[in-house]
Amino acid sequence: MQTDISDADQSVIASILANHFNYQGDFSATRLGGLTNYNYLVQAGDLNAVFRLPGDGTEGLVDREVECAITKAASSIGVDSPLLYFDPATGIKAVQLIPHANTMSKEKLQQPDNTVRAAKLIRKLHDEGASVDFRFDVFEMIPHYEELIEQHESIDWEGYGALREQLMAIKPQLQANSLALCHCDPLCENFVLDAESGRMYLIDWEYGGMNDPLWDVADVIIESDYNRNQRDLFQESYFGRAATAEEDRMISAYIVLIDFLWALWGKQRSYFDHSLDYYGPERFARAQRNYETLLGQDGAGA
Repeated sequence: MQTDISDADQSVIASILANHFNYQGDFSATRLGGLTNYNYLVQAGDLNAVFRLPGDGTEGLVDREVECAITKAASSIGVDSPLLYFDPATGIKAVQLIPHANTMSKEKLQQPDNTVRAAKLIRKLHDEGASVDFRFDVFEMIPHYEELIEQHESIDWEGYGALREQLMAIKPQLQANSLALCHCDPLCENFVLDAESGRMYLIDWEYGGMNDPLWDVADVIIESDYNRNQRDLFQESYFGRAATAEEDRMISAYIVLIDFLWALWGKQRSYFDHSLDYYGPERFARAQRNYETLLGQDGAGA
């Protein structure tokens, strides 16, 4: 067994291997990346899987029953890799290892081929994903995250109250005509390419739910740090045409809300993990900048 795993996590994985996979031999567990959770590449006999063990403090952020349903839905249409194990009581899951896995980054998703692949995969999710009984509503999540933060500390960012009020005021302009199953947190690292087949996958569904599909479009744009030309390619690949002026404006508004929400997420998480102390303030500052851009240039924002 590898040494980059705690005794507690090693014991948990060994128990699941024995009880669910009927495997009691030696196994290796290699720690992978992740902002919040503990992810391990587990090799046990013929099994090659990625195990996700939730990090401390995530229980207030994620409904594991919902995540389980969404992960099954995404796996069933081939957007995610096959799901092998999920315990909603603990949030522990295991998925089949993606062969020849090449985890995306900003630089990789900015490559035109990968930009197109990501756009088409997001569209497949929105078109084919089954409905689930959870609505991802940013305007409800903002006060929820604030409550979690204020259990430990105050939100003291300069200009926070003013920007919050301005964003809440645009809610009527963002009422979705339709909802779809969305990932809601498509970080670059949540896209994984099978480098041999060229097939793209989308992983990690902790924040998924029914949402305006334009949220996912906006999220990929801001996380990938697309310039205007890259953004246009992504949007054209997603829509199968150029975005309308109204679609482009709504995407820009969501870009601001995405940074605002995940700034709060970072503030909440930093209480448990100080390596994230920078994360919330940086995203909040970018939300402020992009809100000013949104006001001054209709249709801009990224």
